[in-house]
Amino acid sequence: MRSTRPIETMDSDEAHYLCAVLNASIVDEAIKPFQPKGAFGAKKGRGERHICRLPFEILPIPLFSKKDERHLRLAELSKRCHEKVADMVANADAKFLSQPIGRLRQIVRQGLQAELGEIDSIVAEFLS
Repeated sequence: MRSTRPIETMDSDEAHYLCAVLNASIVDEAIKPFQPKGAFGAKKGRGERHICRLPFEILPIPLFSKKDERHLRLAELSKRCHEKVADMVANADAKFLSQPIGRLRQIVRQGLQAELGEIDSIVAEFLS
């Protein structure tokens, strides 16, 4: 049986490191074959559901270390992404925010393209 215990941290850099790693496209692609399937009303897509602890169970994600410059860079990139998204939301009007969630995710990912590209490159180093 898989553990349902949440991952906790008291360090914001560690939390941002994890956020960056878990949002890397290479991690998403690696866990797809292990995700439970089921559309649950999804009109399109493959119906992948929750990820739970899959990334930590099947990928060699290193523990956070303040001594590792790559870990600190991932934390910095995550913080920058959070700030950019907060600015997008703060400056958005109701019409913009009422778009379907899939479209909003696409717009956000486009706005974070540079940061997400760098995150993907760094995380790929860990997993290769």
